[in-house]
Amino acid sequence: ALIAARLLGGAAIYIGTGEADVSQPLNPGRIGLGGIRHLTVLARNHLRATGMDTDPESPGFGQPAYYEMSSRTAGAVRIHPSRLAVFHGASLPVGAEGFGIDGWGDSILQSCMDVIKGADGVAASAASLIYEANVDVLHIPRLMEMMGEPDGDTKVAQYLTTLGLTKSINGMLVLDAGDASETEAKSGGTRYERKGATFTGVGDIWDRFMQIASGAADIPATRLFGMSPAGMDATGDADLQNYAQKIGMLQATEITPALSDLDECLIRSALGSRPAEIYYDWRPIWETTAKERAEIGKATADIVSVLSGTNLFPVETLQQAAANAMIETGALPGLEGAVDEHGLDLFDPDEGDDLMAMTPEQRREQLRAVDEAAERDED
Repeated sequence: ALIAARLLGGAAIYIGTGEADVSQPLNPGRIGLGGIRHLTVLARNHLRATGMDTDPESPGFGQPAYYEMSSRTAGAVRIHPSRLAVFHGASLPVGAEGFGIDGWGDSILQSCMDVIKGADGVAASAASLIYEANVDVLHIPRLMEMMGEPDGDTKVAQYLTTLGLTKSINGMLVLDAGDASETEAKSGGTRYERKGATFTGVGDIWDRFMQIASGAADIPATRLFGMSPAGMDATGDADLQNYAQKIGMLQATEITPALSDLDECLIRSALGSRPAEIYYDWRPIWETTAKERAEIGKATADIVSVLSGTNLFPVETLQQAAANAMIETGALPGLEGAVDEHGLDLFDPDEGDDLMAMTPEQRREQLRAVDEAAERDED
């Protein structure tokens, strides 16, 4: 759906529930176990927007009130927008030509196609220079006069064809040398030269066009063209990190809202209910390195150490916050599993439970004893 939306300017995922009247709003709360029967991707040329919402105070301002789709059996079928996860291409500003006409956006190629064609033209021109690296120049005395004689053009063509058979594939430029000098007359009158083309600056021009194309596409040149990072000691990480942040922004502001109803339907269709504790996070595109995670963990530990000495927070509260921070940053791999297994119970030294003085086996035995005691209390 995203590929079709970016290429064509819009697409949608139809949520098929088997209901007869799809012109009515879809209520995710009524979706039961297995309620979603199918999901179908529809491009913008499959759907026609009708009844645009022109109320500025409406949450659907500028969007269609309904979509229509042609069916061989039922004719024109009206679909309520809540039954579609709608994706748009390049957004059109309010008042722009095309805004509010069909409910879709522009293709992302609209803004960068001219630049891409220009870069492609530069590449083609640079490639053609290879065949013009060396141009043979042939000066033939009284060429124009010979061409004016009877069958002169045929004789000249035969002469040049014979010369061309004895040389490489590089082109040849033939010029009229005028009256032959005495020296040239003794040597037959024809003078041969070779002109070499220079490639200085072609690479810089091509690099500049690639940068313009990557800017229009909003993709770093290191990723779009596989170019080496520019600048001293440059690794390209900053460009890729900015690109990852852009993708994260699109996920949060465009994809998540478009999928909100579909997500609710999927949960109910898979489980038959909607547990309140279910949620999802986007997997980060930019992964931190082990060194960065270690630095973050050290900074977190320093903050916890400072706060623990101020007595501003209860020990239990600070312990829980520190564990969550270490788990989320990944500074201590395996910490989450250890917390799930052993918990975060604090031992009271006044009661003889000196945790630091225990061996690992003793600590595990102590934790098991505490758990068994809690289960007996519950019984």
